[in-house]
Amino acid sequence: MDAKTVAAITLEQRLAYGGVKALEALLRGLSWRQAQWLGGFLGTAASKVWRSRWNLTLNNLRFAFPDKTEKQLRALALEIWQNNGKTGAELIKSRHLSNQEVESLCRFENFEVVEKLIASGRGGILHTGHLGNWEVAGTSIAPLRSKLAGIARHIKNPLIDRWLLETRQMRGSKVIYHHDPFFSAARHIKHGGFVGILMDQNLHQGGVFVPFFGRPAATTTLTALLAVKLGCPVIGFNIWREGPQIVGRFEEPLYARRNSDPEQETLRMTAELTGILEKWIRQRPDNWLWGHNRWKRVPGAEDKMVEAIAA
Repeated sequence: MDAKTVAAITLEQRLAYGGVKALEALLRGLSWRQAQWLGGFLGTAASKVWRSRWNLTLNNLRFAFPDKTEKQLRALALEIWQNNGKTGAELIKSRHLSNQEVESLCRFENFEVVEKLIASGRGGILHTGHLGNWEVAGTSIAPLRSKLAGIARHIKNPLIDRWLLETRQMRGSKVIYHHDPFFSAARHIKHGGFVGILMDQNLHQGGVFVPFFGRPAATTTLTALLAVKLGCPVIGFNIWREGPQIVGRFEEPLYARRNSDPEQETLRMTAELTGILEKWIRQRPDNWLWGHNRWKRVPGAEDKMVEAIAA
């Protein structure tokens, strides 16, 4: 961190980082289940305080599930905030667990899909979203640790951003930041690596608009563009909770259609992959990050719109 960045850190940012470190000191002495309970409790408390995000969560759920009653939506929203709290607590707690301990807390299904690619020396893309505990699951797969790079955004608080980078890298995974990540990701894949891309966040610029829960959502084309340009496999990675355990399932690889127009195939795949994410979220809506303003950007006259493709 350079001197200019340090000088620009605000008191509020220092206090927020201090809160993270204090929570880390507390969680270090707790068991995994205790950490999860505390995280759920803190998530509930945060829902009472951070009312703008709570209301955003409810509004997003109302659009996505118009058939649910208000009581059902509020109960679901609370479960979502509890999941958010658990995710944060688990991530902090995991910093003080060995690789073997973290592995024992996760279960992965259909990993044979990835093993075959590793054995062949081929790289690929892990297609996922902010599901379950994506942070812990992504770095808990022993054969993938040194081969995995995740596309990430910087956190506005530089102290927490540095802490998070350290956490993500401590088990051997790499981080590629989302500013123009194509060439870094392509090099990693060409060398037999895997790139994890979470394509369920709003884009402030660029990308295309695809239907997501019935509304146009600004969506990155990076996953599809890499698949089209490199011919590499895209492996769906669905993540959810089962009690205290984090579960991840690898889907059969998808490939770009050969001999298709590259631009049109990129758009088609982006819509298809977004449909897969929606299917997973509908299966377990309490495991997704509904407090994110996914539909913040609205399409303009110059933006590309893509039709939905059923997953």
